[in-house]
Amino acid sequence: MADDIVLDALTVELGNTFADAAGNMMIALLEQSQDCVKLMQPDGTLGFMNRNGRCSMEIDDFCAVEGTQWWDMWPAEAQPVVRQAVSQAAAGQDSRFEAFCPTAKGTAKWWDVTVSPVRDDQGKIFQIVSFSRDVTDQVRDKEALRTMAFEMRHRLRNAFTVSGAIAMISAKDAPEYAAFARQLAQRYAALAQAQTQLLDSAGGPMLLADLLAVMIAPYAQIRYDCPDSLVINEHNARVTALAMGELTTNSMKYGALSLNLPVVIAAAERAGRLILTWHEAELGQPAPGRDQGGSGHGLIERMVNAYQGSFSLDWSGQGLTASIDLPA
Repeated sequence: MADDIVLDALTVELGNTFADAAGNMMIALLEQSQDCVKLMQPDGTLGFMNRNGRCSMEIDDFCAVEGTQWWDMWPAEAQPVVRQAVSQAAAGQDSRFEAFCPTAKGTAKWWDVTVSPVRDDQGKIFQIVSFSRDVTDQVRDKEALRTMAFEMRHRLRNAFTVSGAIAMISAKDAPEYAAFARQLAQRYAALAQAQTQLLDSAGGPMLLADLLAVMIAPYAQIRYDCPDSLVINEHNARVTALAMGELTTNSMKYGALSLNLPVVIAAAERAGRLILTWHEAELGQPAPGRDQGGSGHGLIERMVNAYQGSFSLDWSGQGLTASIDLPA
């Protein structure tokens, strides 16, 4: 009986030794991570932060934050997201979010954060682990690109307005070109208005019918068939504006619009996809020089592909059909 008691005690001691060794190994592995790694209780109480994490968060003494709630380290606007991530992990779910959080010394930083539950041998959640990656440079680069793109759109809109004004002024001394100048100014005004819609959307949704109506306004031969309630996001608005502009230019040079023949733009949403179709009537075969896969159509295809879409051309019959398929 005494031997059994001693054996049981030895087994427990060896089990604890192995458990301690496994725990120490895990801590050593976490210390090697370049991310900010935190271990916390299921209620969000902070218990561990690796060396690189303390460095990136500019925390000189971990004791100052140990035992606090993890979300208290975040700005007020980010705390609901952090709380939700902790609750999901405590319920056994992984989560991921990106948010702004300054360091302990006030340095502005953005973080890409994953939060996951840690289970024991019986499958019970006894800790939560979080990996926070510093993505400040990437966020700032994206913001710089967005600002640059907005500025370019603004300047392009102004360029259209100025070009229309120059056309009208130039025609004052040449009355025989007055009608042409007015038509040119109207087209520039339509393009400027389209740019205004993109600018005013501020990245939000817009009605596709409104965008198409502005773009085709200078062209009597073009009509569109689009549900009045069809809403598209900013990405699809940009692809649509670019594609319709390229197709219109090509048609004015070599296609239906150059022959005063009709063009129909059809749009619909099916199974979570936005389907745009440009169809123009055209006599005979494509005119010499018609862009059948050159820079204009290549630009459309690259931009559509960038947004997980597809672009195709069909020259069968007596006209051109261009199709664009995008995630709605």
